[in-house]
Amino acid sequence: LVARERTRLQAAVRRLGDAFAAKLDLTALTSIVLYGSLEAMDADAGQLTLEIGARSALVETTGEPNQAGLLAEVGAEAQESGGPRRLERDGVWALALPLSFASDGESGRGALTVTRRAREFRHDEQALLHGLVERAETAICDILGHEALHEQAVTDPLTSLGNRRKLASKLSEHLTATAACEPEPFLLMLFDLDGFKGYNDTF
Repeated sequence: LVARERTRLQAAVRRLGDAFAAKLDLTALTSIVLYGSLEAMDADAGQLTLEIGARSALVETTGEPNQAGLLAEVGAEAQESGGPRRLERDGVWALALPLSFASDGESGRGALTVTRRAREFRHDEQALLHGLVERAETAICDILGHEALHEQAVTDPLTSLGNRRKLASKLSEHLTATAACEPEPFLLMLFDLDGFKGYNDTF
């Protein structure tokens, strides 16, 4: 039984490691971390929350619906305390670990929480979940860094407005979207302002 459990856990960690190495967005990463953690912990339910700057919070919950309240409570405690939290209620055990990360001026925090019925989470399982959280934090930093580089590539640093590359990208997206359905009329206006180069050079 021990050998089987160890093999299952190692396989789950390998899958998560491969996923973290891929180029993903935050929503996809959230799902991978959450479902991979459930598999690794043999858990009944889980929740992953991410709060990044002024963005809307990312919250994903899965598993038994009656454990959602416990997931949210223990996750919030871990996030506030900055350390792991364990709790048992009505025969359901909960384990939550906080996340914290910073990359290119953006920082955030969150929590990964799992619950299961009738079995307490062992110390080695907590250590495994801690390793998964560390990998997730690294992956989140990579994604935020990639997003920052992309934004710099399509933004004029002087005005903070979109540049020609962004215009071409947005125009292509719009044309592709309208080609698939009944196209609505739209207008593209290009202004050629006399003397604007001199104004731009001066100011």
